[in-house]
Amino acid sequence: MSSSAASASRKRGTAFLSYARDDDQRPLEKPKTRGFVSYLYDQLKWELIDLGLPENLIWRDQENLRFSDNWPSVINDKLQQSDIMLVVTSKNFAKSDECQREVELFMQRLRSLPQMAQGNRIFRVEKQPLANNELPELLQSVHAVRFWEKDRETGGESPYYVRGVLKRPTPYAAAIHGLAVSIMKSLEGLRQIEGD
Repeated sequence: MSSSAASASRKRGTAFLSYARDDDQRPLEKPKTRGFVSYLYDQLKWELIDLGLPENLIWRDQENLRFSDNWPSVINDKLQQSDIMLVVTSKNFAKSDECQREVELFMQRLRSLPQMAQGNRIFRVEKQPLANNELPELLQSVHAVRFWEKDRETGGESPYYVRGVLKRPTPYAAAIHGLAVSIMKSLEGLRQIEGD
């Protein structure tokens, strides 16, 4: 990629979506539904477009990789080019070496930037609650947008999207919209830092 094309890509803004594949499984009894990550991706993409951001802002492997691609190389390149990272945290994420590697590679890139350009670049999407010791140290201080809440009766977790069905539409919509607005503000802040 030429330096002018790389610069144009930075000006437009890109977001790398990191997630565990197991968090996108469809329930066996509903094979035509979407998994958690696919539903989140579609809803967030809609919110971002509604806010005036480009349709192709979020880079997701399932949408952008071809079988002929050298997957590790393409993923590494996208991590180096992305302005922000969206991380879907879950029990599956916590045990995925590949997810941990993606976070570490993105953090290495951030460390190479000036201090004032390092903030507000990682967004944590919490599919289910995790203790701090279950998260990579790099994500422990990152604010999470929750897609679950505590069940008042049982004290357990009550996810918004379950087995291919949106169970809690109002809090889900609020969480998605809040995430989209935060991403938009982050990109606007980066543009100001870069002097666009």
